[in-house]
Amino acid sequence: MTEQQLKDVKRARTAQPQQKQPETAQGADNIVSEQGRIRSDYACLGVRSGYTPPDADRLRMFLIGPPGGGKTTFVASMPRTLILDYEDGAWGVPRSRAHRIVVREPQQQQKILDKLVADSRSPNRPYDRVVFDTVDQWVELNNTDLAEQYSNNSRTIRDITQDYGTKGAGYNLLRKYSWSQLERLEKAGYSWVCVGHMSEKTLSINDKDVTVLRPVLYSSFAQVLVRNCELFGGIHAENETEPVYKEVRGKTIKAGEQSVIRVYLDVQSSGCQLSRQESKTRGVPTMSRKIHLPDPMKPDAPLGWDEFVRHYKEAIAEVQQQSSLPSNAD
Repeated sequence: MTEQQLKDVKRARTAQPQQKQPETAQGADNIVSEQGRIRSDYACLGVRSGYTPPDADRLRMFLIGPPGGGKTTFVASMPRTLILDYEDGAWGVPRSRAHRIVVREPQQQQKILDKLVADSRSPNRPYDRVVFDTVDQWVELNNTDLAEQYSNNSRTIRDITQDYGTKGAGYNLLRKYSWSQLERLEKAGYSWVCVGHMSEKTLSINDKDVTVLRPVLYSSFAQVLVRNCELFGGIHAENETEPVYKEVRGKTIKAGEQSVIRVYLDVQSSGCQLSRQESKTRGVPTMSRKIHLPDPMKPDAPLGWDEFVRHYKEAIAEVQQQSSLPSNAD
C-alpha cells in the first residue's frame, strides 16, 4: 500500500462519527436509557414513571348522598379506619370493620387529631384512614371553634361565616381552617374520606329535566375537596324489583316479583349529575359507572369496600392492558 493510500484510509477512519458515551452522574446505575429508566439521584427525590395509580387504601374520597342512603355503611366496611362520627350514626352498622368515636366538642376533636399525628410515627399505628362523617357537621364544629377563638370582650361571634369580616372573609377563614386539618393528616401519612349530605335540584338542559346532586356543604369548601380527592361520587339507594321463583314438581318456575332496595356507589356521570364537576375517578377512566354495594346483613355477601376495591383493581388492570404502560416505576 502506497503512502497516499495509507493517508486515505486514516482520513476515512477519522471522518467516521464516534459513538457518544452516555453521561452518568454517579455511575452506571444512573444512566437514563431509551426506555425511560430514572436515574437513582432523581428517584431518591421521588421521581417516578409509568402508570402508577394509588392503592385503594391511599385514595382520598369525597362521598355524598341522602340520609340513610348507605354512606356510613360503606365507610364502616373499610379496614384500618377511624370514623370521626359527628352525627353518632355509625353505631348501627352490622359487620363494621372501622372503629368510631363520637365527636362533640372542638377540644375533643383537637385531642383526637393530635393523637393520630403522634401515632403516625409508630410502626404499629392502628389506623391508615380517617373518615369525617359527616363533613357538614365537622365544618359546623370548626365554625363553633373559630367563633370562640375570635370572640373577645368587646364582641361575641356566634357564626364565623356571618359575624367575621366582610365579603366572605368568614367563609374563607373556615375553609382554610378545615382544610389545614386534612393537610395535617395527609402529612402524617393518613388518607381521608369526607362524607356529606346532598341536595337535589331539577334543571332543564336541552329540553330535558336533569336532577343535579349537590353537596349541602358550602360550595367553596366542597370545591376544595373535589379538587384534592382522587374519587368524588355519590351513594344512594334504589327501589328495584326482582323475580321470585319456587319449586313445583321438581321444576323451578317464576312465581312473581318482589321489591328490593339496593345501594349503589356512583363513581362516573349518570342520569343524575353530581354538581358541575359531576363524579370523578382521577386516573382510572375505565372505572365502573355504578357499583352495587352488597347488603351487610347478608353474612355471605362481600362488604361494600371489598366490592369497590375489586372494581378499582379490575379497572386499573384494564387500563394497563389497553395502553401497554408499565405498572410500576423503573
